[in-house]
Amino acid sequence: ELVHGVLYKLTEEDFSSVCSTEGVPFAYSLHRCRPIPYTGDGKRAGEESLRKLDDLSMVSNEFGVSAFTLRAARKNWREGKDIPPSQSYLNVLIRGAKEFALDGSYLEKLQQIEAGRTFPGNGLAEELLRRAETRSI
Repeated sequence: ELVHGVLYKLTEEDFSSVCSTEGVPFAYSLHRCRPIPYTGDGKRAGEESLRKLDDLSMVSNEFGVSAFTLRAARKNWREGKDIPPSQSYLNVLIRGAKEFALDGSYLEKLQQIEAGRTFPGNGLAEELLRRAETRSI
């Protein structure tokens, strides 16, 4: 499955806060990945970039940017029904998809996700993003 996203550089403290509010290590675990960068056009730029790389046989563990993402902590959870993200985290994903013009089909997919309920820190992901943005200015 093709997944789009935006990378954010967070301080260790902010990254730790996001992990704890999103249920790491109980509901989610950290997963190392190598995203393939592309410049969004709001249409199909991501899909087309991946197809071009695949045609050139360039997709490998050496291409892309080293990053972490969150995924369901248990394998049987990943194979079954997804654990929904908090509304705050989902808002960050949708905002990033719009701001960086990720593929339109991916934005539509995000907008269809029903948010899960969180306990402590609901809304913290958006606040941490605001803090990170003000530090980079």
